[in-house]
Amino acid sequence: MRSRWSILLVAFLMGILNSCLDPYAPPTIGGANDFLVVGGSLNAGDRSCTITLSRSQALGSGEAPTLVSDATILLEDVNGNASALPSQGYGLYSGSNLALDVQKTYRLHIETSNGNSYISDYVPVISSSPIDSIGWTLGRQGSGEPALNIYVNTHGSPGQSPYFLWHFEETWEYTAAYLSPLRYVDGKVISIFDSTYYCWNNRSSTSILIASTAQLSQNIINHFAITSIPDNSIKLYRGYSILVKQLSLTKEAFEYWQQLKATTENLGTIFGPLPSQFSGNIHSATNPSEQVFGYFSASSTSQKRIFIKPTDFPTPSGPVETGNENCHLDMIPVSKLNMIGYGALISSYGVGPAGYYVSSLDCVDCRLKGGAIVKPDFWK
Repeated sequence: MRSRWSILLVAFLMGILNSCLDPYAPPTIGGANDFLVVGGSLNAGDRSCTITLSRSQALGSGEAPTLVSDATILLEDVNGNASALPSQGYGLYSGSNLALDVQKTYRLHIETSNGNSYISDYVPVISSSPIDSIGWTLGRQGSGEPALNIYVNTHGSPGQSPYFLWHFEETWEYTAAYLSPLRYVDGKVISIFDSTYYCWNNRSSTSILIASTAQLSQNIINHFAITSIPDNSIKLYRGYSILVKQLSLTKEAFEYWQQLKATTENLGTIFGPLPSQFSGNIHSATNPSEQVFGYFSASSTSQKRIFIKPTDFPTPSGPVETGNENCHLDMIPVSKLNMIGYGALISSYGVGPAGYYVSSLDCVDCRLKGGAIVKPDFWK
């Protein structure tokens, strides 16, 4: 029998992908839908462990997932030694400088505030292969649009795991439409020193990026596609950086992510797989019949960062959509400054001055588009 649990998980993790074919819409699923969802892994490379806890959502729910921030999480080795992973809020738990022995196996032990207990299977610490390089080419997206395609190259020794998982974090610089060095505050025009013209935004990967060399003669991955960016994207307009993180997996972990990837990327198409039950390696110790979602892994992590500048590739194929297309300047006489409300001044005009050029806040404060004005430490 097809399981409603997997449908709930798919709805929470990835949503239903759009298709040019008529989508399959499963019937409304009743009953409880607040099953525990566990994410994260143990990083033996920097001796840290980061875990996220949330609750699954019903299929078609437009609400944000419920985050679980009041649980207790322990990282336990096979000999019973335990390290606490304190809550950082927003469903995030993490510990650093952990006393780890890569020869031992580890598991998670979770206690929720309602007294329920959950444990993962013990997992070995897998040695991760290094990333050889990250590169990019100019090509096309699946939609046919001109794009910059980013890929990764890696290899492992014959004795290392042939199963790979990648995450990435991308960062890009952008600006507001206008530099606004002045503000109108309490009846006075004042200069400001914290510029809101330059911002940096970032995004983490959401796709499941996995590959295997188990059926190949060599443990080598060439040109594995990480992400694709339209060549006229705002991300590439002033400067772009991507940090790729690579983990090695056990065969069991790879098969879990492989099945989850197949389900989440193809559910909703007439040729895609029907929802089927699959489980990770985390279980309820309080109620063995309770479904729990997620897979706990332990691995060292290799990572590499590259920077891409606008001068590195040809002129975009179309106009860059900056989000500032509707911005414009208005001229306000000094006598009417008290009418502008928001007080975002660009520059003065006339003698005295006679007035000021002004614009709306979203055209002078880049933070309103989601970024921050603090330049990242790694930014070149």
